[in-house]
Amino acid sequence: MSTGDAPVLSLFFKVRFYLLKEQLKTIFFYYRKLYFLLCDLSLSIVYLFFNPYRISKRYLKKKRAFNIYAYGETPLTTLEKIFQAFEITKQDCFYELGCGRGKGSFWAATFWKCHVIAIEQIFIFYNIARSIQRLFHIKNIEFHHGDFLEADYSKANVIYLYGTIMQEEEIHRFIRNASFLSSDTKIITISFPLSDYSNDFYVKKEISVAFPWGTTSAYLNGLSR
Repeated sequence: MSTGDAPVLSLFFKVRFYLLKEQLKTIFFYYRKLYFLLCDLSLSIVYLFFNPYRISKRYLKKKRAFNIYAYGETPLTTLEKIFQAFEITKQDCFYELGCGRGKGSFWAATFWKCHVIAIEQIFIFYNIARSIQRLFHIKNIEFHHGDFLEADYSKANVIYLYGTIMQEEEIHRFIRNASFLSSDTKIITISFPLSDYSNDFYVKKEISVAFPWGTTSAYLNGLSR
């Protein structure tokens, strides 16, 4: 092993250890809700046979994406911190843009009881999540297949964008869509505020949040008008 491999291996084991701890926290804190337990166990069983990282990499490679490793999920303990800090309620319509396997969307629907619209471009993620939602008759969640940059956000009270590795052009496309939203809409972004890219937005609130790869900021963005 070369000396250059040591930091990579160190990060690998750090991420694996973080994910293990997060799974134990998920069981301890969130499996008390039967519907979430059923959904999350179903996801875990299915993805024993389908590695989500490989699925995403294969899809992005076929799409000739700039970064074929652009896959990640928000830890549920981090998502809970965001919901509490930014005062998400059961009256909100929560959009998760790029929901992946749907773990966070199932959590939001069952624990916060808000209406969830989850958008995912990778069909197998969307199809499995929708099948689980139908199997357990969870009514306050909708899964949509497609590019969230082309989606209609008009129903949203809250939008969550884990766009840490988005390209600048993609961020500007999102901003063009988001600029038509009501000034009351809560737009949450990870790692960057929208005000870095447009004067139409400002930072209402910023908090520190944890991910497997490290600590960053979550921003509550407001429209300047």
